[in-house]
Amino acid sequence: MSKTNKRGSRKASVWKSLTKSLIGLRVSIHRSSSKEWEGIKGIIIDETFNLLKIEKAGKIISIPKSNQVFELEIDDGSKILVDGHLLEGNPEHRIKKKLRNW
Repeated sequence: MSKTNKRGSRKASVWKSLTKSLIGLRVSIHRSSSKEWEGIKGIIIDETFNLLKIEKAGKIISIPKSNQVFELEIDDGSKILVDGHLLEGNPEHRIKKKLRNW
């Protein structure tokens, strides 16, 4: 008999929500290569292959996905930290990505 691995099922549900479009999710930049971007909070309004466009107080800021650690609030209300290189690519490309240990 095998027991259900809670961490594995949580990891799978998080990855499933990240393979969808990120548009509309609340995001904050937890860690960045540029100190001026750390702490930026807003809502993702557009996503390109390498950039997230975040609306913050009526302004649109383009942030590269690489070299960042994002804190995303997913649909169920929980917050997760995601390394930006895992988000690189369009949603249709992220579905095909294999998830390694993280």
